[in-house]
Formats: sequence, C-alpha cells, structure tokens
Amino acid sequence: MSQRWHDTKIVYKVNWKEAWCVLLTFAVQFTFYPGVMLEQKWTFIPSFSWFVITLVTYASWADTVGRFIAGKIDLIPKRHFGLWCLIRGALFTMLYLLAFFGVWEKILGSSAF
Repeated sequence: MSQRWHDTKIVYKVNWKEAWCVLLTFAVQFTFYPGVMLEQKWTFIPSFSWFVITLVTYASWADTVGRFIAGKIDLIPKRHFGLWCLIRGALFTMLYLLAFFGVWEKILGSSAF
C-alpha cells in the first residue's frame, strides 16, 4: 500500500495543474448543464422535446469536436492551462447568467444565444 501511495503522489505532483483544471471544467459544466440550461427556453424552437434533443446533440457534438481538436493541436501551452480554464469558466458563467436573467435578450432582441 505504501508503494502505491508513493506512486500516486508522484503522479499528482506532475499533473496537479491539469487535475484542478479538469475539476473546474466539470464543476462549471455540471452546475449548468443540463439541469439549469433546460430551464431556459429558446423562442425559435417551440417544442420542448426538440429543444432538449437540439441542446443535447449540440453539447455532444461540441464536446466531440473539442476533444478531437485538443488531441491534434496544442492550442494552449501547458504553463497557461490553468489561467485559461479560469477565464473560460468565468466567461461561460457570466454569459450564461446574462442569458438566463433575460439581459441578453434585451441587448440583442433574440433568445438565439
């Protein structure tokens, strides 16, 4: 058991930044998707069933494309990975809350966001 614990600590020391970024990403994602996002209705999709199908399909498609691109191209250097995770999480949260409270519709006149 002690050798296994020692090996685990070594892996954590090497990957701690990435581990915290993954935790932050999933915390933001599971806070808003799908429960909170399904509370917001889009006016251009009148049927709730199609709204759910569209939202889940779009999220799955975007996740697949994002994972494919991340596997092929290193867009963010490792030393900036944590900062970009924080910026992305804050930006997503801010934009979603603007849409959720109806401020975005007043600015653009549409719920297409």
